[in-house]
Amino acid sequence: MADKIDSTLKKLASVSQSLNQASDLVTARIGEVESALREYKLGVEAWVDIRRWYDEGQFTDGSWYRLGRTRRLAYGKKDGKWGLLTYIIAEESDEYEEFAFLREAPRDLRLNAIDKLPELLDALVEKAVQTAQEASRKAEKAGHIAAGLAKKQVTP
Repeated sequence: MADKIDSTLKKLASVSQSLNQASDLVTARIGEVESALREYKLGVEAWVDIRRWYDEGQFTDGSWYRLGRTRRLAYGKKDGKWGLLTYIIAEESDEYEEFAFLREAPRDLRLNAIDKLPELLDALVEKAVQTAQEASRKAEKAGHIAAGLAKKQVTP
């Protein structure tokens, strides 16, 4: 029995080293993605859903409740820094929970989020295109206002 436990502990030590090295590499790659995205200086936020679920329970009066939750992956700003973020949104109240940088999230969440990165990049492109179009329209409008003011119209 002791030999089996010793053998299992040796395997556990070996696999934990491999797991931690691979996990550290994932975290480093997430940092590289964040750094590359910051270089674009997009200044826009986008998000994609990772998973949806419902929390169900019973109130003290015996009635039941069902609360919708969505885990999201985002590119946005937190504490004045742009980066990959993860959070849970409570669909009933639009309140955020567990709002954190992805690189600081639990391992399983970081691993699941990697598969959603291409979708997030697509969402970022779409948001950047929309924002650029809106900025062009607003610049044109501001130009008309400035031109009107530059005429220095005199009122009688």
